[in-house]
Amino acid sequence: MLVVTEHEQLRSLLKQTLSRLGIQGTQLAADGEEAKNLLAKHPFDLVVIDFYLPKLSGIELLRYLREESESVQAKVLIMTSEGSRKLLNEMVKLGVNGFLVKPFTAKMFAQKIAQVVRMEGLTKGELLAPAAAVAEERAPSLAKSEKPTILLVDDAASNIKLIGNILKEEFNIRATNEGSKVLRVVATPPTPDLILLDVMMPNMSGFELCKRLKANEEWAAIPVIFLTSRTSSADIAQGLEIGAADYIPKPVSPVVLKARVRNQLRISRAHEDRREQLDMLLENARLKGDMAYVTEANPNPLLKDALRALIDLTPDSAVGIVEQSIFQLVDMTLRTIDLYKLEQGKIPLQRERIDLKRVVQHTLRFVERQFESKALRFEFKVADGSDYTMSCDRQLLYGMIMNLLRNAAQAAPDSTRVSLQLQGTEQQLELKIDNQGAIPAALHKRLFERSQGGRTESHPKLGCYLIRQIATLLRGEVQFEIRDAIATTFTLSLPRH
Repeated sequence: MLVVTEHEQLRSLLKQTLSRLGIQGTQLAADGEEAKNLLAKHPFDLVVIDFYLPKLSGIELLRYLREESESVQAKVLIMTSEGSRKLLNEMVKLGVNGFLVKPFTAKMFAQKIAQVVRMEGLTKGELLAPAAAVAEERAPSLAKSEKPTILLVDDAASNIKLIGNILKEEFNIRATNEGSKVLRVVATPPTPDLILLDVMMPNMSGFELCKRLKANEEWAAIPVIFLTSRTSSADIAQGLEIGAADYIPKPVSPVVLKARVRNQLRISRAHEDRREQLDMLLENARLKGDMAYVTEANPNPLLKDALRALIDLTPDSAVGIVEQSIFQLVDMTLRTIDLYKLEQGKIPLQRERIDLKRVVQHTLRFVERQFESKALRFEFKVADGSDYTMSCDRQLLYGMIMNLLRNAAQAAPDSTRVSLQLQGTEQQLELKIDNQGAIPAALHKRLFERSQGGRTESHPKLGCYLIRQIATLLRGEVQFEIRDAIATTFTLSLPRH
């Protein structure tokens, strides 16, 4: 095992983490030339390389390793925050086995090492022998993954039983005998990892069903294998052209079926992992650039210090600062959203169970401190003992609540009251925010429109536009009303599920 990074503390930390995993005898190098000399003298099973290195860059070292060293078959993990798709693709072509996106924690490093080590060619090596037990003890989901789920689609119950018996020891089996039901089955968790599909079925043929699956962005990546007695060259070509991963004729050999299923699952996982890694790298680079821009352009010294801390500090030492600074970064959450994707509803959501009451309480405490000089009186009315949990994207939810509260505090005259009321039904939750100070009549019709003018003196129009777009993305809505020409009430409604 070889770890290459110029940062002495990081080298020490990674070596300690590897030792805890049971991987001993790790060699360390501080620059590309030192690593090259070690690679010339010793074969390694696994090499971890920092992308930015003195004397010889990470990509140059990777090229040397693959083309000239004794460790040409080694697994290679690149640590990077680089977001250039050209460079990432070049590393993929050179045979990198995985990326670890900076910043990362020791746990994330251990998980990525376990993932790379499990890959073909290294799982039986000496390196993993001591690590396997430790990895299973510390992270069972990494050492022993859950069975993949296979969906069998065949109109003959006897075929489903036969194929199911062949695969059931290795895979979780779901089945249906009607093509028209498949889309509903796929939409119901757990999503299948692979679909075995007959061609000749009533109501909807396998070919038509495959077309519909591949046309759906959410399901297009699920590999489909045709398992059928239609074996003409024209049928096979048609199946492959519409997106099938493989085509297996009946009657099938159990050994061949298992091998082809395993092969397609392995390919699918590799593609999915690579896509996720590339997306994470590109997003990491974009956000890092946004943060660097704000630290230079934003005149608020507190925000600049918080952002610098998030960029420069190691994850372990930054945890407390992240918690204290998170609300200072909410504006950036909205600034860095891709407006086109948001308007098209294509922002991916990270849904989790969230207590809306706690979100409001946390956000309200920060806003109270931020607007302390205005001597505002904040009141939060909520029924004790009621359930205010919901399934939602935490980051987007905090962004909306934060901006709604800040808008109310900005618009409210000094020493007045800002009232919040949270209530819910079985299907949805509703938050009302009321403040003194009415929105000018000229803005009523344009408040939620996309504006190139940025913020007005008291109401950030672009912020309101984003709030409504995010609410729509979350299947909710936001409205406002003017009360007695002297006060404004915003109402945010969101579904629980």
